[in-house]
Amino acid sequence: MASGASAAKAKPAWGILPVVILASFAAEALSSALGIEPALKIGVLETKSVEGLLEVVLPSSISSDLVTWFGFVLAGLTASLVIITGLVVPKERSLKTSIAAGLVTAAMLLLAWVVSDQGFLTGIATGLIMFFSSLAARQSGPLGAMGSLAGTLYFLFAILGVTEDLKGSGLQGAEVILELSLVGTVVGVAGLVLLYYVWVLTGWKPIPERPTPEASPNQTPPPSFFARGPGLRYAIVRGLLLGVAMGFYQVTGNHSIFWVMLAIWVVLQPVRSKTWEKAAKRGVGILAGCLLVAAIASVVSGSTLIWIAIALFLVGFAYYPVNYTIFAASISFLVVTLYGDASQAGIVHWGIQRVLDNAIGIAIALLSAYLILPGDDEAARQPEEPATS
Repeated sequence: MASGASAAKAKPAWGILPVVILASFAAEALSSALGIEPALKIGVLETKSVEGLLEVVLPSSISSDLVTWFGFVLAGLTASLVIITGLVVPKERSLKTSIAAGLVTAAMLLLAWVVSDQGFLTGIATGLIMFFSSLAARQSGPLGAMGSLAGTLYFLFAILGVTEDLKGSGLQGAEVILELSLVGTVVGVAGLVLLYYVWVLTGWKPIPERPTPEASPNQTPPPSFFARGPGLRYAIVRGLLLGVAMGFYQVTGNHSIFWVMLAIWVVLQPVRSKTWEKAAKRGVGILAGCLLVAAIASVVSGSTLIWIAIALFLVGFAYYPVNYTIFAASISFLVVTLYGDASQAGIVHWGIQRVLDNAIGIAIALLSAYLILPGDDEAARQPEEPATS
């Protein structure tokens, strides 16, 4: 994340969109060609819906292949993460860091697979991962980067249930995860090598360079891993809140807990000021996205609205490094559109539900920050946590 003057000068990463999409499709196509069992299967109704959507702009043979490849989403996801990691770290460390990102992705997928559908066991695993990843994130270098990545990936994999369809496959499920992660890592590294030569020949980079702040001569080294202080308090409260919420979500399946938990995960930062800042950005973004989708849904509907939602999500994804509010608005537009299209409740119901659930999560994060976390003058040096929907 850029900050201060760097953030003001940063531009949207438009180039990352085609790179990630092509890398994902390449990994999924290769997995399909190798005959690996898909990690996610699409139901008949969803398949017809997606094919019908794609056939608006693509020949039926191509849309059918794309729907088939969607089943190999873990390979595409791994390839995308490897590509993005390699592009945002210094080029002298990009290859090693990217391979490490592929390995971390596979490890977190396996952990999510082991504890999926295990009720409060999933909550315990989530609490521990959030605790240790928060402590790792305040370290410098690869440990800090991989700690943040591990916490982010496990949380998303566990809460979204991306490995649940493999649960009945026994050890074969673990084999499929490893195979898809390996294919994704290979495709991602190959993509990075290709992008390197494109950069050498043309000077084009998918992600614009951002100025990095100069290291202060008086900068203190990162604290020891279990050092007492604000960082440890943050790790404990984050692990407890998200672990308990995940346990209840796994047991009850209540979708309101899902959105409350996501809001806590995104908003709660190591210090109060950053928590307030993230709360404002997320709150404004979600409200804007829900109001916009309600307004547009009154004029258009069906596949047209879904295409608009996908287009806005791609815009928000490109803006993520520089403007989280736009990203949050685009995610809300897409989520409310998909839920409204798939249920009888409609757009307005899901828009109101998303706003209220996120408001509860934001309130819990702010209250926790006020009661437990430090102000700026007491804060230890810690990076801001990544965020999602």
